[in-house]
Amino acid sequence: MTCLLTNAQVLPARRETLDRLIHLFFRNRTVTLLDGWTRNLHLRELDASLRPKSAAYDTATPASRAPNVPLELGYLRLERGTLDVLGNPIPVTDPERFAHILGEFLEPGATLSLQAPGQAPQRWQVVDDGQVVPWSDASGPR
Repeated sequence: MTCLLTNAQVLPARRETLDRLIHLFFRNRTVTLLDGWTRNLHLRELDASLRPKSAAYDTATPASRAPNVPLELGYLRLERGTLDVLGNPIPVTDPERFAHILGEFLEPGATLSLQAPGQAPQRWQVVDDGQVVPWSDASGPR
C-alpha cells in the first residue's frame, strides 16, 4: 500500500518509545522470510515489545501462538519529531489498526492515507488523545 503521512508530529512524551519500536521493527522487517519456528519466535518477541506500549494494538490484536504484528512500523522513520515513511509501498495488513496504533503517538491534526493499487484511499485523522477518525475528501480534515 502507498502510505502518506501529513502533519505527523510525534507527541514529545512518546518520541523515545516510538523511535525504539521503529528501530526494533526495522531490524525485523524480513521476519516473514524466516522458517516457521524462527519466524514465530521473532513475531512473539515483537508482539511482547509492542503490546505494553500500544493500547490500540493490545485491544485490536488478540494474543495468539502466531502474532499478527504490524511490521509496517519498520518502514517508518522519526526525524526531529516528525514521522515519515521510508519508501512506498509498505506492507500494511490492517490499515485501520495501523492508523489507531500511530494515533497513539501522533499529535492532533496528523493525517494518514493508505491506498492499495486500484482502490480508493483510506484516510484517518488524529483528533485528540490518540483518537483517530476516518475522513474523506468531502469531509476534509478536521
